[in-house]
Amino acid sequence: AYVGLAAIGLLAGLVLGRVELIALAAPFALAAVAGSALAREPDLRATLVLDRERALEGEEVTATIELSSVSGTDRVDVLLQLPRALHAEKPNPLAFRLAPAENRTLELPLRCARFGAFVLGPLLVRSRDRLGFSCWETRLGERKPLRVYPSVETLHALLAPYET
Repeated sequence: AYVGLAAIGLLAGLVLGRVELIALAAPFALAAVAGSALAREPDLRATLVLDRERALEGEEVTATIELSSVSGTDRVDVLLQLPRALHAEKPNPLAFRLAPAENRTLELPLRCARFGAFVLGPLLVRSRDRLGFSCWETRLGERKPLRVYPSVETLHALLAPYET
């Protein structure tokens, strides 16, 4: 966007012979050059850990997300994609700043609304540079299985006894 604004301003200034338009376009050109020169890919590492692999319908499972970066990044967005049967009790995605050599641990409580076998992960991570010119997206962490078993009430509703 900044390159386009700079190009339009410079072209309009040359065509119309107006120095003012070139002076207005110069900061956009400078910002585009500075943004590309300062952009560096962050060295992000992430792990996803579930507090247990099995739960009952209606229970809560805590997903722990650990993020670290050697170089740091000014804005990190982390999304844990969830199936419809699992509901996050806290905001998902999460956005924050990660300082150089900082380790950040996030806990995301998950409510098991329905029974089934699910696979959580990998994490979808988006990182932006300081000026907001560059954006990196990646998938980090391993897949974690979660089995949610039906509650006693659900089992009684699903299966009628053959004999009582």
